[in-house]
Amino acid sequence: MATGCATTNKTTFTTASSASQPTASNGGSDVTITLPVSSVTLDGSASTGNIVQYYWFQAQGPIASVVGNNFAQITTATGLTTPGTYIYVLQVIDNLGVHAYSQKVVTVKAAGTRVIDTTALQITTAETLVTSASVLPDLTSSVSPNPVATGQMARLLINSDKAGTAAIAVVNISGFTMATQKVKLVAGTNTATVSTTALGKGLYIINIQGGRKPLNVKLMIH
Repeated sequence: MATGCATTNKTTFTTASSASQPTASNGGSDVTITLPVSSVTLDGSASTGNIVQYYWFQAQGPIASVVGNNFAQITTATGLTTPGTYIYVLQVIDNLGVHAYSQKVVTVKAAGTRVIDTTALQITTAETLVTSASVLPDLTSSVSPNPVATGQMARLLINSDKAGTAAIAVVNISGFTMATQKVKLVAGTNTATVSTTALGKGLYIINIQGGRKPLNVKLMIH
C-alpha cells in the first residue's frame, strides 16, 4: 500500500457583493429649536448611492438664513433669528447624473418670558400661546396621486377639527412660490385641487397655513 499525505477537499464560497443602493437623498429628521438658539446642523450622511455632489439650500422661511457650506455633506445653518418654519432642501447627484431631493423642516419657536409670580396671578408666554392657538383648527393633510404626472390635477385633502380658513402655497425647491389659494374649512374633510399645468417636473412643497401649526406636504411631479 502506498503511503502519502492525506488530501483535504476544500470548498470555497464566493459571495456576490450586494447590489448598490439606489440614489436617495436624506436630509435627516425635522427639528424644533427655541430662541435664543438660532442654528441647526444639516446632515446628509444618511443619503445613499454613489453620490458625487451634495447641495443644501433654504427653500422657505420667514427670513433668509446662512448655510455655511452648501456643498458639504454636513454643514450648519445659522441666523434663524425669527420664529417660524424653515425648510431646507438637500439635492444629491450620483456618478450617473441622477438627482434626488429631500427636505428638512426646522421649526423655530419664540423665546419664553419669565413667570410673573404674584399672590393671585401667574402668567407665562407659553400659556398665552396655548390660549391663542386653541382657537385655531387642528389640521392634517395629504395629497394624491403622488407622484403626479405634469399636466394632471392633484387632490389635496385637509382634515380639520373645526371651521376656519387655510392659505395654501405651492413652493418649488428654489424657494419660489408658484401658486397660492385660500380654502374655507369646515369641520371634517376638505378638498382642494392643485394644478400642475404650469409646474415643471421635480419636488414641490405644499405649505398650508391657518392651523395650530403650519403643514408642509411634499409633492413630486414627473
